Amino acid sequence: MNHVQTWVKVNAPIDTGIAELVELLNEFPAVQTIESCQGTESEAAWVAFWCGEHWRRPWEDLCEFVFGYLGPKMTATLGNAISLQVIITENGGIQGELTVQPGAMRPTVQALKLLLTNYQARGLP
Repeated sequence: MNHVQTWVKVNAPIDTGIAELVELLNEFPAVQTIESCQGTESEAAWVAFWCGEHWRRPWEDLCEFVFGYLGPKMTATLGNAISLQVIITENGGIQGELTVQPGAMRPTVQALKLLLTNYQARGLP
């Protein structure tokens, strides 16, 4: 399915409905988004990302971010409106994936804005 796209800080065309979320994730110093889709009214939106030096310490950096910071805080706020996972891709790489259920984009963006502010205030890398 083709969606209208918007250029964001990542210097890539991003589906308009997920652009703000992608921008916010890329504000975390070690995060680099790699794919995304805004979903539909009945299908979830998603963002795939790397974290840290994925070619050197792929599991440690990604798992620390997903399981040690982002996941617990986002699900505490949003419950099952979002999900996070770490996967091994078909080519043997690893990546994180954030999935946002239909209708939950606005609260997800608001929660991520707050987490980013707190993350930066704590001086985390």
